Amino acid sequence: MAARKRGDVVVAYRNCFNSKDGKEVLLDLMRTHHILDSTYKPNDHIETIRREGERNVVLRILAFLHIKPADLDSILKEESENE
Repeated sequence: MAARKRGDVVVAYRNCFNSKDGKEVLLDLMRTHHILDSTYKPNDHIETIRREGERNVVLRILAFLHIKPADLDSILKEESENE
């Protein structure tokens, strides 16, 4: 992907996930796609691989938004307090 095009994509991700609905979707993705829990499934390496794939997609989004893994606990805690 060309640098300019990649920059446009990053801006689009930020615009999308910085909206109210986008934040809600991102929180749902983090909760359901193994961002804060293990992807390991004993005796089922196919399921472990699938979970890692899900997790990597969400990590890519977080990278575009400049959200560090160390910040995730506080983000989720803050959101649960606002519910």
